[in-house]
Amino acid sequence: MEFPCYIFDEEIRAINEELESSYQELDRLTDNIENIIELISKIEVEITEEEFLSVVLKNTVDLIPEAEAGLIYLFKDRKVEFIEGVNYDIDFLNGLDIKKDYIKYHGGKYSKNITKNSVLDPKFTPRDIYQIYIKNTRPVNTSLFINLRINQKVIGRLSLEILEDSNKSFRNSSKRLLNSFERLASSYLILKRYNQL
Repeated sequence: MEFPCYIFDEEIRAINEELESSYQELDRLTDNIENIIELISKIEVEITEEEFLSVVLKNTVDLIPEAEAGLIYLFKDRKVEFIEGVNYDIDFLNGLDIKKDYIKYHGGKYSKNITKNSVLDPKFTPRDIYQIYIKNTRPVNTSLFINLRINQKVIGRLSLEILEDSNKSFRNSSKRLLNSFERLASSYLILKRYNQL
């Protein structure tokens, strides 16, 4: 019994598409590894915490394709110091005088994914500050965030956002990658502060 050639052509085309998809994924993973190695190499270079955290955020947004916006910030003297933002105006945010108590709580060690999020918790943020924040930032559909820690103490946070009009969602691989960036950033902060002693 002979099968028509077009059946084999379809199978070959499907196999080629799978191979092409695999090559693209492998290329993306190779780029991720190169960017992570480059970031690790900056740990030894004498740069400030703020410069390093800025690089961490930008690399994270580049490596997690779903991310359309992001913030990295530290808690200092019960206030929030916004270090870097992608699709955020950092000067505007720092001008709001946001307190640590206004930030949504996340006590976990791993990334947390929540929908319809803003950085601020409306229950604990004064109404006027919350309204100004909401009016001057882009609406968020989904956030993925991770705490930055030193000796189990939360000293800041990195958050990534998918904006409201998007139908994207964070993949499990993106969550794992964000957890890796948290360990890298927290390790850097521990080393940097230890060297200052």
